[in-house]
Amino acid sequence: MAHVDYCAGQTTPFTGEAADVFGADNVMTAYCDMVTMTLDDSTFVNSLLPYEPNRQVADFSFVKKYMTATLAESWDTAVAQALGGDKDAIATVSTLTFYNVRFPEEGLNVPKDTASVLNKSFNPAVTEVDRSQADGEPRLYMTFDVSATILLQKPDGTPAFLPVSKTIHYNLLPDGNADIPWRIDGFTGDYRFSPVTDAMPEVVSGS
Repeated sequence: MAHVDYCAGQTTPFTGEAADVFGADNVMTAYCDMVTMTLDDSTFVNSLLPYEPNRQVADFSFVKKYMTATLAESWDTAVAQALGGDKDAIATVSTLTFYNVRFPEEGLNVPKDTASVLNKSFNPAVTEVDRSQADGEPRLYMTFDVSATILLQKPDGTPAFLPVSKTIHYNLLPDGNADIPWRIDGFTGDYRFSPVTDAMPEVVSGS
């Protein structure tokens, strides 16, 4: 399936130190690629959102193609620990990839085999240059917000809606690869679940 061109309307160039160091066009490429990855290939992945008690580390490996080798190795470790119940690891994995979303007390689950994400949206990015790494190579530090609505299903089969949002911070290294020109070398962030609602939330366009 082709990706949505989330950056179709993004015409204002990046300025500031990051644009000076990496080039404004390259920073825009990083932004557009990270927005697409965040909305379509990491945070909201239909196969991971429904509850599945027997997930494997390999189920989460698809994001490693966007990572440096060092981060990819630590990602597998974090996923293994998360699947084993480690709360800190669960928070780390969920910062990048939502999975097993459910509210058992209310009998609410993400339905399987259904396109379960609506109203994807994103905000402009703030960029900096990170020179704190031991190898001395500068990273592009990028922060932006995303949001969406996750479709839930009640025990009687009727829908409910879970608005979610996330602030994500990426440390990025230029790679030179035509398909993936930037690799994630680190990430942090926080995510927020709003109250479940019976009404379809208003569609919000990305900007």
